[in-house]
Amino acid sequence: MRKANQIFESMNIFKGLPINAGSIKPMFNDKLEKKERLKQKEMTAGKAWGSMPKVELTEELRNDLKAIKFRN
Repeated sequence: MRKANQIFESMNIFKGLPINAGSIKPMFNDKLEKKERLKQKEMTAGKAWGSMPKVELTEELRNDLKAIKFRN
């Protein structure tokens, strides 16, 4: 029986995991995947812009765009 217990302990796949199993993330989770897709979507300008990264609208850029708008 001792030998069987030793073999079991050596082959135990959960040996190195913490006791708090709540910290283990599942490999496939629809909610997590949806959050990740929304996060990626917010970081881009959209499909119409070829999923380019968003540009920070600074005060200088805003003034330049106003000047272009009102030049006519």
